[in-house]
Amino acid sequence: MTYGQILKNKRALFCLITVVVAQFFSVESFLSKHLISITFPKTVVGYIFGLFAFMYMLMAFLVSPLSKKFSSRSISFCSYLTISIGCLIFGPITPIQNAVENGCQDEPNPSECVYNAQKAFAMVGLVILGTGMGTVVVPILSELVVAIKEKMGSASK
Repeated sequence: MTYGQILKNKRALFCLITVVVAQFFSVESFLSKHLISITFPKTVVGYIFGLFAFMYMLMAFLVSPLSKKFSSRSISFCSYLTISIGCLIFGPITPIQNAVENGCQDEPNPSECVYNAQKAFAMVGLVILGTGMGTVVVPILSELVVAIKEKMGSASK
């Protein structure tokens, strides 16, 4: 099978693009620089990405039995839903940020309270994001293999 044959197969091409997009989001280089620039210590950034990688690894291991019980499309749907929720928690949600800032005004050190809340949101968001990404890769790769086998089977007939 050549690269041209893979690129002509629409299902295989979609699977490859999805895997590339999922892997792009797991590139920590740009995010770690951002977290450090907003005063997250390097050790905290390391713990955050360690949790992300752990959940990614755990879910990639556990999705194999799930793929035998559920279709790859339903697993992919749940995975993308989980990724969306993780991005919402990790990203700047203004109502939640406002609630945290308002709740921290009564604290003796409000800036430290907001910082700790941001750290917690970052950790929880990346754990959920890692969970979703770990479950999306396995069904997509199996879909890619099936698409290529079907194309090769129909081409050989």
